[in-house]
Amino acid sequence: MLSTGTIPQSLSSIHNTFVNTVPNHSLGIPTALFAGLATTSLLFLTLRDTYSTTQVTKNISSKSTVDAKTKSQIIPSPLETQIPTLTDGEISALPYPPDIYPGGRDIPSPYGNTRAYEFGPVTGPKILLVHGISTPCIALHSLATTLATTHGCRVLLFDLFGRGYSDGVSDLPHDERLYTTQILLVLASSSLAWVGDGFHILGFSMGGGVAVDFAVAFPGMVREVVLLAPAGLIREEHFGWKGKMMRMW
Repeated sequence: MLSTGTIPQSLSSIHNTFVNTVPNHSLGIPTALFAGLATTSLLFLTLRDTYSTTQVTKNISSKSTVDAKTKSQIIPSPLETQIPTLTDGEISALPYPPDIYPGGRDIPSPYGNTRAYEFGPVTGPKILLVHGISTPCIALHSLATTLATTHGCRVLLFDLFGRGYSDGVSDLPHDERLYTTQILLVLASSSLAWVGDGFHILGFSMGGGVAVDFAVAFPGMVREVVLLAPAGLIREEHFGWKGKMMRMW
């Protein structure tokens, strides 16, 4: 393709070539007019191709920038950064190996991946477990396995964003809106219908506040809310001065 810097010289050369090689009135058109029309057409096509290529390059560059920006806002979990560097023996020796529960899966979303586990009888009562602020869903291991094996429940639990084996989200506040959305993503990833007849939701510590927020937002989905040492349910007038100072920040 011709560069914009050589267009005038190239067109002049082509015009002269037409004049010298095409017999006059060979097509019933004066040679000068024929050469002029051909040269004008070439100019149009050259400018079109040059502009189109620039636009395509610009669009590709813009898309790459957006993709890179989106990816940079997701903090990869240890499943991507640490687990691949360990041997099988080292992985099995971890306090929280990725296969600690049966039915493990990674749920992709625009916010990153969520690590979830679902197990227990498919026809049993459905219960979703939400862990607290400091530990991932391994903290509910004994409770989850007992509910599934002893009481015949269908158990679903997951790691909140930025904890355990779920990716972190760096550009959004980790508030009830983010966690409510994450719960919806987890429910939608199941092969079973969790929202048809409703399900039980159990929240521990900060997970208690998350469970309450979800139940308030979607009361028709939740049959029962169980709270274990819940956090985030204290009236503001009962906060001490330290708590009030922290809320100001």
